[in-house]
Amino acid sequence: LEALQHDPRSVTALMALGEMAILARNYVEATRHLERILVVSSLEEDLINAHNNLAIAHYENGALEPAMDHLKWVLQRAPTNPTAIHN
Repeated sequence: LEALQHDPRSVTALMALGEMAILARNYVEATRHLERILVVSSLEEDLINAHNNLAIAHYENGALEPAMDHLKWVLQRAPTNPTAIHN
Protein backbone atom coordinates (compact mmCIF):
# COMPACT_ATOMS: atom_id res chain seq x y z
CA LEU A 1 0.00 0.00 0.00
CA GLU A 2 2.93 2.38 0.34
CA ALA A 3 3.00 2.77 -3.45
CA LEU A 4 -0.62 3.93 -3.34
CA GLN A 5 0.19 7.23 -1.68
CA HIS A 6 1.93 8.47 -4.85
CA ASP A 7 -0.84 7.30 -7.17
CA PRO A 8 -3.66 9.79 -7.88
CA ARG A 9 -6.14 6.92 -7.47
CA SER A 10 -4.89 6.09 -3.99
CA VAL A 11 -7.83 7.66 -2.16
CA THR A 12 -10.32 5.68 -4.21
CA ALA A 13 -8.39 2.47 -3.60
CA LEU A 14 -7.99 3.13 0.12
CA MET A 15 -11.69 4.01 0.47
CA ALA A 16 -12.68 0.80 -1.32
CA LEU A 17 -10.36 -1.27 0.88
CA GLY A 18 -11.74 0.44 3.99
CA GLU A 19 -15.34 -0.12 2.98
CA MET A 20 -14.69 -3.77 2.10
CA ALA A 21 -13.04 -4.27 5.49
CA ILE A 22 -16.09 -2.73 7.21
CA LEU A 23 -18.37 -5.10 5.29
CA ALA A 24 -16.12 -8.00 6.34
CA ARG A 25 -16.31 -6.73 9.94
CA ASN A 26 -12.56 -6.27 10.06
CA TYR A 27 -12.68 -2.88 11.75
CA VAL A 28 -8.98 -2.70 12.62
CA GLU A 29 -8.08 -3.18 8.95
CA ALA A 30 -10.75 -0.66 7.90
CA THR A 31 -9.33 1.90 10.29
CA ARG A 32 -5.84 1.37 8.92
CA HIS A 33 -6.92 2.03 5.33
CA LEU A 34 -9.21 4.93 6.14
CA GLU A 35 -6.63 6.70 8.31
CA ARG A 36 -4.23 6.63 5.34
CA ILE A 37 -6.73 8.81 3.46
CA LEU A 38 -6.34 11.46 6.14
CA VAL A 39 -2.62 11.50 5.30
CA VAL A 40 -2.71 11.37 1.49
CA SER A 41 -5.67 13.64 0.69
CA SER A 42 -6.52 17.25 1.39
CA LEU A 43 -9.83 17.25 -0.50
CA GLU A 44 -12.74 18.04 1.79
CA GLU A 45 -15.01 15.40 0.22
CA ASP A 46 -12.39 12.66 0.68
CA LEU A 47 -11.81 13.68 4.27
CA ILE A 48 -15.51 13.81 5.09
CA ASN A 49 -16.09 10.34 3.63
CA ALA A 50 -13.06 8.95 5.44
CA HIS A 51 -14.14 10.45 8.78
CA ASN A 52 -17.69 9.12 8.35
CA ASN A 53 -16.38 5.62 7.64
CA LEU A 54 -13.86 5.84 10.46
CA ALA A 55 -16.74 6.69 12.81
CA ILE A 56 -18.53 3.52 11.70
CA ALA A 57 -15.41 1.37 12.04
CA HIS A 58 -14.63 2.70 15.52
CA TYR A 59 -18.24 2.38 16.67
CA GLU A 60 -18.50 -1.20 15.46
CA ASN A 61 -15.20 -1.97 17.19
CA GLY A 62 -16.60 -0.62 20.47
CA ALA A 63 -14.53 2.58 20.48
CA LEU A 64 -17.27 5.13 21.07
CA GLU A 65 -15.13 8.18 21.85
CA PRO A 66 -13.11 8.07 18.61
CA ALA A 67 -16.33 7.40 16.69
CA MET A 68 -17.92 10.52 18.16
CA ASP A 69 -14.77 12.55 17.46
CA HIS A 70 -14.94 11.65 13.76
CA LEU A 71 -18.64 12.49 13.55
CA LYS A 72 -18.04 15.82 15.31
CA TRP A 73 -15.25 16.59 12.83
CA VAL A 74 -17.65 16.05 9.93
CA LEU A 75 -20.51 18.01 11.49
CA GLN A 76 -18.24 20.99 12.23
CA ARG A 77 -17.33 21.21 8.54
CA ALA A 78 -20.56 19.99 6.97
CA PRO A 79 -23.42 20.46 9.45
CA THR A 80 -26.02 19.08 7.05
CA ASN A 81 -24.04 15.95 6.07
CA PRO A 82 -26.73 13.26 5.97
CA THR A 83 -24.38 10.37 6.82
CA ALA A 84 -22.99 12.06 9.93
CA ILE A 85 -26.47 13.14 11.02
CA HIS A 86 -27.80 9.61 10.55
CA ASN A 87 -24.90 8.04 12.43
